[in-house]
Amino acid sequence: MLPERLTRLAAEGGLNPGSVAELAQACDGWFAAEPGLASFVFRAMFDELARAWDDPQGVPSAWCNAFEVGLLPPLRQAVEAISTGGAKEIADALDGLTKAFRQCWVVASQTPPP
Repeated sequence: MLPERLTRLAAEGGLNPGSVAELAQACDGWFAAEPGLASFVFRAMFDELARAWDDPQGVPSAWCNAFEVGLLPPLRQAVEAISTGGAKEIADALDGLTKAFRQCWVVASQTPPP
């Protein structure tokens, strides 16, 4: 099941250009196989990160850290909700995830370039 794979991938390498590219590919396959709100949100989020982080040397470690701190907890909550929750719990978790994702970009944009 893809939510378990997402959890494993995020836990193994955290959020860095390599893991984000792999997560984007996994979420693209998930969306192709099971189009829906959850797969769309995850696909859009990781696709955006993968495009922005396409050069591993160009991603400041402070950006990776901001996303790990701000995004991994709501990501885990969303994966848990998808695995075990009802429609309202899933919607609430996805809403929290998208808000955390936006906040991570705000924090990262305030980080001076390398």
